[in-house]
Amino acid sequence: MIVINKNQSNLNILELTSSSSLLNPNYLFEFENDLNKSLTYFTAQDMSNFKCRYNSFNIIDDTTPIPLSGQVSLLTGMYTYNVYEASAVTLSVSATTGVVIQTGKAIVNGDNNVSSVYK
Repeated sequence: MIVINKNQSNLNILELTSSSSLLNPNYLFEFENDLNKSLTYFTAQDMSNFKCRYNSFNIIDDTTPIPLSGQVSLLTGMYTYNVYEASAVTLSVSATTGVVIQTGKAIVNGDNNVSSVYK
């Protein structure tokens, strides 16, 4: 499970290399909000020193998304995620191998900073 706390830098460890068919892949993350079905795509640099054992990603939640750097702006809630591999950095599934190398659940914790008026 990927855990993202809003307005923070979040280190997440995944095991993607063992499912990858490319030698030095770039990873495209696809997050689908379980409630409203909106899609968010981003890529993040693999910071692992031991990529043969695990992959390490710093996913930053911020109000200003920079999807090519792992900085996203997500609503609080549950997501289903897919990870694709690509030979180059991309935000398009069609530019990947098209194979989902990992799927799972993600949770985004925190305040959406949305004010509501209740009557």
